[in-house]
Amino acid sequence: MLSLQTNLNPDLERLPREIWLECFSHVGFSDHKSIIQTCHYFYSLCLHLVFKKVSCSLSPPGPLSSLNLEDQVNRLLDNVEALAYSEKHAPLVTDLTVLYCDRYPGWRTAKTAVKIFDNILHPRLVSRFLDLLPRFENLRVLHIDCGSNLDVEVLNTLSRMSELDILNFTSVSFGASTLSQGLRLKARKLKINNPWSALLEEYDPTESTGILDIFSGEQLEHLTLLSTTYCPEILRSLTDQSNCTRLRFLCLDIQVKDTSVLIPFLVSCPEIETIDFTLRIPPSDSYGVPVPDTIPSYLQLPDSALGNLRSISGPADMIVAFVPGRPIQDVTIKCERGHCGLYVGRYAPLGPALACLSQSTLPIKNLVVEADASEKNLINVITSNLPDLSLLQLHLQNRQVPKQRLSDSITGRLLQIANEMDDDVEPIGYYSKFMWDFVRDIKYMRIIHNIVLQKTYLPPNLEVLNIKNHPFSCFENTQHIDAKDVSTLGWYNFSAGRNIMGLLSQLYPSLREVTLMAGEDEPGSEAFSWYKPPGGKWCLRQSRRR
Repeated sequence: MLSLQTNLNPDLERLPREIWLECFSHVGFSDHKSIIQTCHYFYSLCLHLVFKKVSCSLSPPGPLSSLNLEDQVNRLLDNVEALAYSEKHAPLVTDLTVLYCDRYPGWRTAKTAVKIFDNILHPRLVSRFLDLLPRFENLRVLHIDCGSNLDVEVLNTLSRMSELDILNFTSVSFGASTLSQGLRLKARKLKINNPWSALLEEYDPTESTGILDIFSGEQLEHLTLLSTTYCPEILRSLTDQSNCTRLRFLCLDIQVKDTSVLIPFLVSCPEIETIDFTLRIPPSDSYGVPVPDTIPSYLQLPDSALGNLRSISGPADMIVAFVPGRPIQDVTIKCERGHCGLYVGRYAPLGPALACLSQSTLPIKNLVVEADASEKNLINVITSNLPDLSLLQLHLQNRQVPKQRLSDSITGRLLQIANEMDDDVEPIGYYSKFMWDFVRDIKYMRIIHNIVLQKTYLPPNLEVLNIKNHPFSCFENTQHIDAKDVSTLGWYNFSAGRNIMGLLSQLYPSLREVTLMAGEDEPGSEAFSWYKPPGGKWCLRQSRRR
């Protein structure tokens, strides 16, 4: 952020004035007023945009020197201090990001300098920052990227800022389990994101029993706890408060051993509409803790709980426990993850979970399947259980891809419409000639081809179909192929693709988008999307992840 104390060069100050004088000399006097009003409007608009989001750091960006150490640290807050004391600019700040560290992390630094910073200058720096923070009277959003222990003084100050709307903590470790005088931090949206906490901390196979009682549930509407350490401790505190009556969105990263806290908490939150669970299972080979095959039996909700639930994401066993008898319409079946973040393959049948989805009091409209399914024709199982789907997204493994060469089974019906579809599809980009130049992408067309041949059935009113690689699957035959090999590529060039899409559209008139994607999280991954605007033609677009 540019310093507000910087004195501009006189020549730089004079230049804009001369430019405006020249401009004014070419317009009539009657236009001067409208020009001035326009400039004033855009000046005010730009001020709000420039000072809406501000960032500052309480940790030096580089190695410290024992010479002039205090001056180096003081400069960290010079700009923020100038902004905080500006009556014109301070009220414009609504979003503040703080890079915070209570121990200097640099290793190329003299030990004397580090000791002085840790023991003397850092406390002084924090105190100075906390004096400035209340001066941002319209501050509503606060992000703290910590990377270390968050001082109790900071938490106490934040607990007195009742006007805060959004609180985000990243890589944080809280310095206290309670605050003085029973104070708690209040916010409408709270997010704690410790993405590598389970990896960096020593795994404890015993159930968590602690309580982190520093957050109030009174105003909470959105709660995201991506920390296996703090998730059960915060949920236990909020359950004891029994005041999360406004909570509508819940996202949790929790270990199986700590799931006993879920039911009491969910019962105390009657207005929840969306739940997103990431379940982590223990490393049984290292700690002798058996990996459970199902969610514990105590995860049975009372029939009266979560009466407003509309969307749920989680492993299949949680879906089975929470969906029946509730008005759910959006479902994501996720993989379990190990304590270090890796996916855990179960290869269990999803049929029982899909059957439970039909017990929702409202028809399921959107389904995303990320979990490992043992069924070879998963789409047929889904269609038989959920005929009312509008959106279906699948992360597929090898076992769900037809192995036979469907190009040898082209039916007369497909060939018959080949000449009828010339004006029904518009190619976009390089792939108008050869659409799939990787064998791994041909597997997608084998799936679509199976649907066209009516060996696989889609829900009759499906509008959007997305087929993706499973995040940790290793598809066979991923090497390049020769474009001259018509036995593999020839059938799936653009011409054949448009014919297949034309017939698919006849079988499923509501279908308006089909996306085929390989390796969505990998650099260089590609997506091919067929889409049909209302009353328009089928179009093809190709995108590549950078």
